[in-house]
Amino acid sequence: MKTSSIARTLALLAVLALALNAFAAGGQMTIKLYESKNLNGKQLKPGEYKVKWERHSTEADVTFLKDKNEVVAVKGKFVDRGSPATANAVVTRLNGDGTETIKELRFQGKSEVLILNE
Repeated sequence: MKTSSIARTLALLAVLALALNAFAAGGQMTIKLYESKNLNGKQLKPGEYKVKWERHSTEADVTFLKDKNEVVAVKGKFVDRGSPATANAVVTRLNGDGTETIKELRFQGKSEVLILNE
């Protein structure tokens, strides 16, 4: 009797852990900018950045780091585009003043993109 109760409790904990992982999953990627880009009112100079995100269902908290220092934090949203990206990519928008703003991140082999809010 006691063994089956322990087994049920462990099974329930395993299901809860999997459910929490599905809604609060983190990820990261490294990007290289060859020209300055804007994001959330900040200018990201050319160089290598680590992008980390903490996912909450489709919403995400996204942080850009350079040399382990936070450069900018922004909210984002995962959206399914229906077909997988052929490569990792940083998608930008050309502004009227000639600068570019980072709008989304694409992941090779994945149909989901991460749209960044301003």
